[in-house]
Amino acid sequence: MNRTMTQYRNKLSTRMKKTIQVFLNQLEILKASKLNRQIFLNPIPPGGRGHVEHYYHFIFDLLLPLNTLIKKTPPNTVFLLEHFGIFTNRVLDLFPGRIQIVDKNDVPKETKRINLIGINPLRVLLTSKFLESFVDDMFNNFGIEKTDKAKKILLIERLPPDRYFIEDAKRKGGGSTRRSILNHHELSTTLQSMVKAPFEFHNLQLENLSFRDQIEIFSKAKVVIAQHGAGLANCIWMNPKSIMVELSSELHYLHFERAGKLKRHDYNVYEIPDRHAKIDIEDFTNRLLENEQLGSYFEPVGKK
Repeated sequence: MNRTMTQYRNKLSTRMKKTIQVFLNQLEILKASKLNRQIFLNPIPPGGRGHVEHYYHFIFDLLLPLNTLIKKTPPNTVFLLEHFGIFTNRVLDLFPGRIQIVDKNDVPKETKRINLIGINPLRVLLTSKFLESFVDDMFNNFGIEKTDKAKKILLIERLPPDRYFIEDAKRKGGGSTRRSILNHHELSTTLQSMVKAPFEFHNLQLENLSFRDQIEIFSKAKVVIAQHGAGLANCIWMNPKSIMVELSSELHYLHFERAGKLKRHDYNVYEIPDRHAKIDIEDFTNRLLENEQLGSYFEPVGKK
């Protein structure tokens, strides 16, 4: 057996083990909910990397497993969570009456305490059916209707992070402090001029959109183009078999490729030289036009 195949099988085995851990963790919490009115949950991403205060981990390592538990536990079961950053209020709004934010030091000793293991597709073997059920639940919670006529072409612009991520977060940074496209405006202007009718181009600053608005606009998107970053987690709200283009200098990061595969998206990666880099506009747009799928949505600069 060659070395590459051995490494692949070892990684697959590790993901399988973590998947079993998630399954057993969910069973433990479901069993506890039959005997306990309140359960204190301590969210832990599988593998111990990341924190749910950041958007990617908030989606996959908190919201996804928590949504599953809310559906399967008695309606009078209340889950206790510590404040975990700027996304805390989102779980309160999504699951009214089922979540309570507390200081763990104030939780009575007799309260059941259990780790909540995340369901991160980078670390565990998540199924498309399971993910799609979660997506449907979020759409229903927000009253968002699915459409089979997605016409939006999205480009995500990275803004400076919220002050929280600079001063208070367990993992500091985010936004343009970690990665940035130095000529983003030029890229945005060029792409806007290339989009074919009836498709609509949108340059998105996700920090200025509510959670509901992010879900809704991605639900109507056919193509998303973005530098590697948490905003690409929104690919799960897109219709299956949509198109992703990730700009990355770190090709070993497979977060969004795996998330996209669960939705059967056409995933593409365009390599850039650094975390903070200028895009070669001519080369990038040529790649778009040469791509059989993307060529349906873009035309050469100046053709309009």
